[in-house]
Amino acid sequence: MERELKLEVLEDDIDRLIDLPLLAACRVEPPHEDTLVSTYFDTADLALHRHRISLRVRQAGEHYVLTLKTYGKRSGGLYEREEFEAAIPGPAPDLVALQEKVPQDTAAGALIRQSDLAERLKPLFVTEVRRKVALLRLPQGDEIELALDRGVIRAGEATAPIRELEMEIQTGEPAHLAAFALQLLDEVPLRISRASKGDRGYALVSDASIEVLRAGALSLDDDASVEAAFLCIVQDCLAQVAGNEGGVVNSTNPESVHQMRVGLRRLRSALDIFQSLISCPSALQDEIKWIAGALGPSRDWEVLTHTTLREAFNGAPADVGIDEVMSAANNIANGARHAPPRRWTPSATRGSCWHSTTGWAPRHGGMNLTKWGMQAWLGQSANSHLRPCTCATKSC
Repeated sequence: MERELKLEVLEDDIDRLIDLPLLAACRVEPPHEDTLVSTYFDTADLALHRHRISLRVRQAGEHYVLTLKTYGKRSGGLYEREEFEAAIPGPAPDLVALQEKVPQDTAAGALIRQSDLAERLKPLFVTEVRRKVALLRLPQGDEIELALDRGVIRAGEATAPIRELEMEIQTGEPAHLAAFALQLLDEVPLRISRASKGDRGYALVSDASIEVLRAGALSLDDDASVEAAFLCIVQDCLAQVAGNEGGVVNSTNPESVHQMRVGLRRLRSALDIFQSLISCPSALQDEIKWIAGALGPSRDWEVLTHTTLREAFNGAPADVGIDEVMSAANNIANGARHAPPRRWTPSATRGSCWHSTTGWAPRHGGMNLTKWGMQAWLGQSANSHLRPCTCATKSC
C-alpha cells in the first residue's frame, strides 16, 4: 500500500526547498538526484483508465521498472492506493512479471491476465523528471521518503510542467506526516495536488477541460460517532473547495468560483456545528474567511457579467456597445479571481492538512468522541445544531 502526500511547488521555491533547515534537521542521509523517464501505457479505448488503473515503465539509467497503481482513496490530500512493481529487462511492459505480484481475484489482476491485453497496449504519454530524494526521520520516529520532482509531461505536442513534492510514508502515521506538512507550509507556499502525474497525462491525451465539482449527497451511518461524522462532513466540504481550486486558478469558468465559495460556506457551517466539541485553530478560521473574501469580488463581477448585464441589454440594439461592456466586465472578473499565490496556496492547503492530523482536541469534558454517537449528540442539542447540520450536508 502506497501512502503519500503530493504537493505542488511554485517555480520560485523549488530550488531552495530541499535545503530548508526544517528538512535538513530531519534528514537521515544527504539527498541524491536521479533522472527518471516514465512511459504510460493503455489500450486505444483506455481500458486501464476506465478501470482506474495506471501502468507505466520507468527508466532510471539502465534499469527498467514496471509499475501498476490503482486509484485507491484520498483523504485530506493523502493518497492511499495499491502499488505493484516488477523489474523488467527493457522498455516494453511485461505483464507476466506483474501477474506474479497482483492478486488474481482483484479487478486489476483479472484485467492484466486478459490474453490479448499485452498486444493492445500502446504508449500514451511520457513524464521526464529530475528527482531529488531524501529519507527523513520525523521527531516521532516516522520515516518519510521525500522526493522533489521537476520536469514535464509530454503527450504528442501537448505538454504540462511538473513541480511536485512527494512525501511517502515508509513507516509511521499519516497524522504525523500531515502535521509535518503544516510546518512546511510556514516556510514555503505549497498546494495539495489533486491529480497524479498519470491523471494529468490522461487529461493531456483527452484534452479534458477542468471540471467543476459540486456537492453531492452526503450520507452518515445511523451509528456514526461524533468524530466520524465530523471527519466525513469536513472532508466532503474540503473536497469541494479543493476540487474547484484548479478551475479558479487555471480557467475562466465562473462556476468554479461559485462552487468553491459554496464549499467554503459549507465548511464554515460545519465548523460552527462542532465548535463546542472540536477545536479549530483561529488562524485556520481566519484563512478560510480570507479565501471566501478574496473570491467575493470575482463572484460579484461574474454575476454582473453573466446575469445582470445580459438581462439589462436583452433586446437592445446592436450598436449600444454591449459586447464592449461585457468584455470589460469579464476581464475585471477574471482578474479579481486570481489572489496572490503566496497567500492563496498555503491557505487552501492548510485546512486539508489540519483535517488529516486528527490533532483537534475534544472540548466536551473529556468525552471520547469516537464512542459518542452523532444521533445522541443531536438529541441533546437539537435546537441549536440540527438546522445547521442539515445545511452543512447539502450543497447550500
